[in-house]
Amino acid sequence: MPGKFLDQITRLVDGLTMQRRRTISAFAHRLSGQLSEPDQRVLLKALADPYPAVGRLEYEPTVPHVVRHRLLPVAVHRAQQELESGVFHALLQGMVLLESHPVARDYRVGHLVDDVRAYPDELRLRLHPVVLGPLLANLLPIADPDDPAELFGTAGTRVHWDGFERVVLWLVDTSTRPRVVITGISEAAWKAAKAYLDAGQSPALSLGDAHPHSLAPAEADVLALRPRVFGPNSLGSGLLRRIGVFRDAWWVKSSVRGDKSMVVEWPDAPSQLGVLEQLCHRATQLAPGKFRLDIDPSGHIAELHYINDSVPPSNASGCKLLLRKISTTRVEYLRSRYRFTPVPDYWQAWQKVFQAGNREVQLDLAVLWNRYTGEELHPNSDRVAKIRKTITSTPCGKAIPEAHSTPQRILETSLLLMIRESQPPYSGERYRGHQVFREVSPRRDRLVINLHERVVRWFLRAMLAPVQPHPGTDGIPGLRIVPQEHALELRLLDHDGVCTDALVVLDGVGAKRWREIWPNIRNSVHYDSGCVDPVLTRSPQLSNGERTGMKFHRHSCGPISLGSAFLRRFGLVSCAYAVDAWTGGEGRDLHVEIDQGPSVPTLLDALADPVFGLLDGSVSIVHPSQRHPRVQDQRVVPDRYIGRENPPRQPPALILRQLDPSTRPSAMPSSVIS
Repeated sequence: MPGKFLDQITRLVDGLTMQRRRTISAFAHRLSGQLSEPDQRVLLKALADPYPAVGRLEYEPTVPHVVRHRLLPVAVHRAQQELESGVFHALLQGMVLLESHPVARDYRVGHLVDDVRAYPDELRLRLHPVVLGPLLANLLPIADPDDPAELFGTAGTRVHWDGFERVVLWLVDTSTRPRVVITGISEAAWKAAKAYLDAGQSPALSLGDAHPHSLAPAEADVLALRPRVFGPNSLGSGLLRRIGVFRDAWWVKSSVRGDKSMVVEWPDAPSQLGVLEQLCHRATQLAPGKFRLDIDPSGHIAELHYINDSVPPSNASGCKLLLRKISTTRVEYLRSRYRFTPVPDYWQAWQKVFQAGNREVQLDLAVLWNRYTGEELHPNSDRVAKIRKTITSTPCGKAIPEAHSTPQRILETSLLLMIRESQPPYSGERYRGHQVFREVSPRRDRLVINLHERVVRWFLRAMLAPVQPHPGTDGIPGLRIVPQEHALELRLLDHDGVCTDALVVLDGVGAKRWREIWPNIRNSVHYDSGCVDPVLTRSPQLSNGERTGMKFHRHSCGPISLGSAFLRRFGLVSCAYAVDAWTGGEGRDLHVEIDQGPSVPTLLDALADPVFGLLDGSVSIVHPSQRHPRVQDQRVVPDRYIGRENPPRQPPALILRQLDPSTRPSAMPSSVIS
């Protein structure tokens, strides 16, 4: 079989099952030796033209079922389908329980499920340890003590840990003995999952322990009255074996409508077209035989109808899968999740046991980094490896580097205070919230920022200082720009006009775009004498207006250490509807106000994190009675505090506030920039 087609098979199987590339490559080479020449030609043709079904009403399979079964086996026994369908629904329901976990709520599906290996009579998959407890809580049968006829979970399911980092699930009442094997579960992870069940669903293990090899009376009564798993089990089994299709989704929800219909919903990513292409691929299609595809004109809903059962499984005929992509962005998703709630008892029990069994708990650095900065890093990237080395090399290592100099802190705090000035008007339209920083990337010698598109011009305009002294001076005196191909380097001149070592990189706005928007920005400023051309080569010295306003501006930055540190952790509030920032108390205190985002207790917990937070020997949290909590900096030195009140009456502080909904604006003023 040609090498390029082996690569196509590798990519196809990886997209569905998330197996290791080396494993798939070895499988593809074995497959080429198992298929006859006619079957190879059919498969090669299907790989060359893989998606004929998308956009058509009906589709007749062109790849023989035997060939498709070798590439991605289906569950051949009804009992295996029932078990896998039960696991599929329980897994998706268990992911919802991660919302109350302080870290795992940020996990995508592909972070929780990995390396799915399908066999005709068995399924193996690797799960993240954190999702095992919620999965078992929704899967294992639980009898209602008040109503013995009522049973929750999947009747007949049993579980045990085999001592080789594997959890085995099976049905106790079938002759075929179907199995789902969960790999990568250490003894500590298994004990933590049991602690989770004991704290939240204590009867979940007791029923199986009392009847390890046979059905409990309550289970037998229930199976005599209703199906073991509601809905089309062949669909649930097929989707679990192709769970990699949803790897980029923040959540997936499933529901059933009768015995033949299932609904699957997910937000944001992946696209509906991407899901359809993988489920309707000629070589690995979900439907066992002929099927019909109906796509709603809106493009958000698609229905997959099984038409015949000429090929196994025989119970698939007439099944219908409804796929619905919810119009929810990542920011809206995170905003809905970041509500402060105390950590439930079952997660506290899980955490206590899991950490006790792991002397060195490996932090999920990529997920935590994304939560604090908004930047997405691959878990195996060099950046993550360097962060891990930084944390482990010293006893009190911090994941997020602090600003390296006083000018760097001044520049970063100044940019944080530009949030209010860069708010775009909407000409009297409904207020749509206000966010400036989409993500930040803290480095040792710089800070990389990425802005929301609709505020780019307003943000750049807000930073400009006047040429001559101007009442109520705005902007950042001394700010200079060095345009690069794909970014703008933001520099800072000191009081003497010398370019300092401060560096913030505005990513996504290159030299070409700057030349396009600069005339419009220049003509929109309100200074009588005009604004300074911020390009460093054109304005290497301070203007009179900048010299006059320099002292006032620097004093207004106040607690620059706290301002810089908070901007480097801005991902914590990136999901809020709106954020505002200002200084008060003659520059002593920095106020940050959040509208419809994470609560203040949630933020304080995050800032107190020993690895990603900003607390150290000089920074502490104070809770004054009947006032807002204060994150105080006890070290009042020139490289950390430059407020007008010096020395201050009390330590400078970062004050976090929750917006009063009654003060939220209903409309925005008229625009200035066309």
